[in-house]
Amino acid sequence: MRGAAARAGAAQPACHAPGRPAPAGVGGDGGDGLCAPCADPAAGHSRLARAAAPSGAQDPVRVWHTLRLVFGEGMLLRVLASNAAVRLAQGVRTALFVFFISHYMGHPAWAPGLFLLQYVFGIFACPLWLAIGRRVGKERAAVAGELTQVAINLGLLALAPGSVALLLALTVAQGLAQGSGNLMLRSIVADVADYHRLRTGEDRIGLFFSVFSLSDKAGVALAIGIALPLAAWIGFDPRGSNPAPVLEHLKWLFALGPAFGHIISAAVIHGFPLDERRHGDIRRQLAARDAAGLVSDASRDRWLAEASREGD
Repeated sequence: MRGAAARAGAAQPACHAPGRPAPAGVGGDGGDGLCAPCADPAAGHSRLARAAAPSGAQDPVRVWHTLRLVFGEGMLLRVLASNAAVRLAQGVRTALFVFFISHYMGHPAWAPGLFLLQYVFGIFACPLWLAIGRRVGKERAAVAGELTQVAINLGLLALAPGSVALLLALTVAQGLAQGSGNLMLRSIVADVADYHRLRTGEDRIGLFFSVFSLSDKAGVALAIGIALPLAAWIGFDPRGSNPAPVLEHLKWLFALGPAFGHIISAAVIHGFPLDERRHGDIRRQLAARDAAGLVSDASRDRWLAEASREGD
């Protein structure tokens, strides 16, 4: 214990004698070279009190202020509505997928494999949709992807219980198209955050992506709350046998429900005002303002370098 106390005492800088210059490493506030506690004991005690204060204290969350920020950004609300519609469409398909494959197609053992097949192709298609977005623009790519999914879901109406080849083709096509809206809309959120920062001077990209995630959850929850009650309303029973008219209604619900959601998403995001040209202007203005304020931003520096090379 005595050795530990001695080491603790040695770790603290010793105060110098009054009137003598402060040793190296002991900061003084005044011009006479005296250390702060010796030059002003009250100030020294104040600094010690501040140092001992808990550092975990934070400003209270201002809920209404945050809500005003979110609902005051019209372009963000538009993206959120389009994304919720995408998730609604995907959620309806997910909720009814096993029922459709098991009861209408008559292959319950195929449902997990087909579901996995769809998502594997969805992962492989991500670079494809990123390239399309760079070529034609994010808004156009999002609309094209949503309309493609509308066509694929309407193609499900041509299925019959023995149409295995067509089912496989539509499953692969759905996988290739399903990530289009998700990727493009998420990227547009970042563009809206840049616009907001230029307009207000505040970087709220974290807030914007948080509410974007909430729109994901809202769309999925709404899908479950719509699809399963509708399946029950048409008379579908997942635990027993169902007559042919009920299974035919299930097919129409499985096809038209997602198609309806994708149509809404495309309609909401179509003509989005923040295109690539306007976003490029916003990025240049942000870069100029940050440079004038001597703000270091590695991503901005890379973007300026790329823009300079494209200009050359």
